[in-house]
Amino acid sequence: MADLDACAAGAPEDLGLRLLLAGAHARAGNLSKAFSDYEEVATRAPQRLPEVHQGMLEALAQGDPAEALAAFSAYLDRHPDLEGKAEPERMTGGEQLLVAAAQRLAGRSPPAALQAAALVSRLLARHPDHPGLLWMRAELWDLAGTHDRTLADLDLLTRLLPLEPEGHFWRARTLLKLGRRSESRAALDRCEALLPSPSPRARQALQDLRHEMEEIEAGQGPP
Repeated sequence: MADLDACAAGAPEDLGLRLLLAGAHARAGNLSKAFSDYEEVATRAPQRLPEVHQGMLEALAQGDPAEALAAFSAYLDRHPDLEGKAEPERMTGGEQLLVAAAQRLAGRSPPAALQAAALVSRLLARHPDHPGLLWMRAELWDLAGTHDRTLADLDLLTRLLPLEPEGHFWRARTLLKLGRRSESRAALDRCEALLPSPSPRARQALQDLRHEMEEIEAGQGPP
């Protein structure tokens, strides 16, 4: 690392070397320095943004998730032009970068899932009631174990898409996790009503959730 730092200091115009240094800082867990190096390249050579953003996404998968999110969010705040003006039918390049960043963070740990949900919330502020983003955030809340937040997004999704059985299924599942068994049964009944001829996989999922409900009720009595 010291050798790379020295080389970069001796060749400030070599942006390829600066990118290598940024990656090395990320792998060492020094995310603030990594993002600083990436931002320097982005500022001096906008044509290299794809390389910069790919490096940033890889950095999000390393080090502390909260530090990674803070560095990434600060970068976006300093470059609002990346996200551009919100458009109803498509996502800008900056918004797509946010989605990719959330996906990188999502599977790392429950705290990382929370950080990823914060990124999706940032997007939902620009695209309220976007079903795909609501689905994504609901899944992230679920990974993080914050089932009340999962339910809030699923409630909105089932209002937006009342004839989509999947939303009712996941709502039933979440309500069961929260101990709200009678509401969970009602949501599962609604899901089954919307799936008169489920696929084998869907039928198995419905049976498994119904069986889980029955086992809980057998052990705990009526809700």
